[in-house]
Amino acid sequence: MYSQRVKQLVAELRYSGQLAEATHRGHSENPVCGDLTSFELRVQEEKVAGCRFRATGCVAAIAAAAALAEMCQDQLVRDCLQITCEDLLKDLGSLPPHKIHAVNLALEALREALH
Repeated sequence: MYSQRVKQLVAELRYSGQLAEATHRGHSENPVCGDLTSFELRVQEEKVAGCRFRATGCVAAIAAAAALAEMCQDQLVRDCLQITCEDLLKDLGSLPPHKIHAVNLALEALREALH
């Protein structure tokens, strides 16, 4: 059902947790299913110098946040803001159609943090 990439992200949780000295924070919640995603970022000179996420809910929500945190680490803020649902789905190796909301949840939390 889930790609190897999704399974790897959930097993490793590389950028999970809190970020010391975060300068930006964003949070998003799906009231229907209860998934929660938040990002803490340290932005320096228009670059994401540090990125951590916290996600609770389904495997897709956790994997989407993990992938997005990985994609944003050490990237320019403007490039992070241009990441699309399609970009994230491609990185994840796709998701079941009823789980795509997890990608939008992660993107909403990141965009809130960066604005």
